[in-house]
Amino acid sequence: MLCFMHNLEITNMQITRYFYEEWDDESSEVLLNFNDELMQICDKLPLDVLGVISLRIYYESDSIESMTAKIRNMEELKGLGSPTV
Repeated sequence: MLCFMHNLEITNMQITRYFYEEWDDESSEVLLNFNDELMQICDKLPLDVLGVISLRIYYESDSIESMTAKIRNMEELKGLGSPTV
């Protein structure tokens, strides 16, 4: 979320940002890093975590650029606004 908002200038006007349509490579890099760390944790757990699937596999996107393209172009995510305060 911070990647998405870091260049946003705050004003008194309410701004509608489209969370997924404005997804960028920096956001994908953070997401994939979190994913990789989660998968490493799952590998160490003494539990059955076979149902935990890597986002790289689920979205068929092994690179930052392909993850960005996948997320930005998912029809079911288009038009969803960003959470704002």
